[in-house]
Amino acid sequence: MQLYISVFLILLILATVVGLYFQQAKDFFNSSKRSLEANTLNQRELNVNKKEPNKPEYFSDIEIRLLNEFHASANQAISELKMDALFQISDLPFQQKKQTRGILLKELNLKIFIIYSLKNGVIRVTNHGDQRIKMFGLSNALYKKLKRIP
Repeated sequence: MQLYISVFLILLILATVVGLYFQQAKDFFNSSKRSLEANTLNQRELNVNKKEPNKPEYFSDIEIRLLNEFHASANQAISELKMDALFQISDLPFQQKKQTRGILLKELNLKIFIIYSLKNGVIRVTNHGDQRIKMFGLSNALYKKLKRIP
């Protein structure tokens, strides 16, 4: 049974990596169709493309809000209640919130691993005040590499 679970998890991770690879390839080929003038730095600075010029395309809006929240917090960690509010899942049942949080954090950690080659970019932080409250934060290595994402 454990073998099936392990194989399933490996296939899930492999499918996610392949999906991200194809998404980046699709974006690359779509961007190569544009004229050379549309890709110049000056026009991006002038916001001619009508896209947000500095927004990374590999992180979703929710992930960007979460990473910005990590940077904005004083101790570089946020509680699961604040994460639920950011993910807009506060009204869901406990088990569904837990599963959704876990899936989103796994996806974010996988993207961080692919992009920055860092394992466990988002980690669980011990809360010295109350052990029942789960806190999550950025690893020190990722915090040093990441700048505030717009």
